[in-house]
Amino acid sequence: MRSLEKFATAVSIFFLALAIILVAFNVTARYIFNYGEPWCEEAIRYSVVFATFFGLSIAVSKNECMKIDVLVQLTKGRVRHAIRFIGTLTEVVIQWLLLYFSYLLVTETIESGQITPSSDYPMYIPYLIVAVGTLFCAISSLYALYNTIKEKI
Repeated sequence: MRSLEKFATAVSIFFLALAIILVAFNVTARYIFNYGEPWCEEAIRYSVVFATFFGLSIAVSKNECMKIDVLVQLTKGRVRHAIRFIGTLTEVVIQWLLLYFSYLLVTETIESGQITPSSDYPMYIPYLIVAVGTLFCAISSLYALYNTIKEKI
């Protein structure tokens, strides 16, 4: 699991760095030439989304996602463990459903031949990268469920 986390971290850092570089390039181009590249704005949006999905998988695997844990704070022992288990199991189900629907989105986009608005690339490429990020989240959610199960009561 550590290698998966390291890979997701590296991919997330890469896409965030790419977004920063593209923003700097586009701002400089607008300032000097009064013209920004439309493909650059699109690439920035995609880079931030990709970094978010891969970063989310790291938070999921460490069970550090934002959640409402009032019941966990108010309970102890087996009840607390049961609430954590139910919450993590719900997260696993949602992640795998999201992965399934991401797969459907990619296949429909391939069939439709849709292209990106400004750069004329096939739209399934950004959707496919989001689906891969979702796969990382789904695998990480299984890891979080495993950790919840083996946790001492």
